Amino acid sequence: MRRYSRVQVLAPTDPAARVAPPIVDIGQLPRAFTVARIHAIEITLNWRWVPVLGLTTFLLAQNVLPARFPLWEMSTTWLTSFAVVLAGELALLLHELSHAFVARGRGQVVTRIVFHGFQAETIAAAGLPAPGHEALIALVGPGMNVALAGLAEALRLGFATQGPVDVALLLLVLSNVAMAAMSLLPLGGSDGDRALSALRRSRSSGCL
Repeated sequence: MRRYSRVQVLAPTDPAARVAPPIVDIGQLPRAFTVARIHAIEITLNWRWVPVLGLTTFLLAQNVLPARFPLWEMSTTWLTSFAVVLAGELALLLHELSHAFVARGRGQVVTRIVFHGFQAETIAAAGLPAPGHEALIALVGPGMNVALAGLAEALRLGFATQGPVDVALLLLVLSNVAMAAMSLLPLGGSDGDRALSALRRSRSSGCL
């Protein structure tokens, strides 16, 4: 099966169809559980998800935000931290769903999205899409993050937000821009790496 973002492809029968070495066997996920289904796509949380998000919320609430906004009440700091982390996970879900829906629209069978904290993988059936489809599937995820960053910035400017709301929106802008940039780095089966692989295939075949 194939992967998008850090999306693992389960052992295809044709070695040529494998873009990257297997990272995780979905049949042996340690302490993972399905929490929802969206259009028959299982949304699964790995055991790492809870401690990673808990630690991130704690660090924001106890270190980052108090250092920058010492006059905030503790409840405000914790609520802002929780909202930012939760919104970041929602952005990651939309990133992966964009991969999944575009892949489905190009004939791929997508079965599951697995979250590992601030990293996720979309599980798709084996098979190599056409280079143009492969590039589109890979790039739509970072494109979603750019769109979300633009939306958050538009809300900041349009409503002239202040205080915790403004801080939360600004952090969403920065986190989505960072997510898009990291996804596009052509390393280790990333979205950028997959797009470059599709480009190389299109050049070798003489068509996109």
